[in-house]
Amino acid sequence: MSELDKAAVVRAPVDNAAVPNDFQVRYFTVPTTHAADALPKGWYGQWVEMYVVGGAAGTDAMYYGFSKASNAEVDRTVAATAAGASDKVGGVVPTGETRQVKLPRPSLDGQATAEQLYFVREGSVALTCYMRLAS
Repeated sequence: MSELDKAAVVRAPVDNAAVPNDFQVRYFTVPTTHAADALPKGWYGQWVEMYVVGGAAGTDAMYYGFSKASNAEVDRTVAATAAGASDKVGGVVPTGETRQVKLPRPSLDGQATAEQLYFVREGSVALTCYMRLAS
């Protein structure tokens, strides 16, 4: 992973005092069927770090993506094709590993918007995912 693929400064979980006990960390269930939940609007365009726990390291994984659609799905059972399958294929974070990704902004112009951004995910087994604001 290059320096351009990570947050320049990784922040610790810190209570910002605006909302007591909010350490800018979310703890999501990762079921074996798809789930989609809205992310905090203040996180749009920011780096987040995801850490997946549960299951067996080296075997189990979370499949994920981000969408403006609350009914979006990723599907871990999609079969690979020579042309590259794309429908419902997302990123992968194996159990016990950490990934940093920069969240998109739901609007095309990058301005504040009323639209939501959803964290879409599915696990090979029931897992959990910590996601924290990293930048």
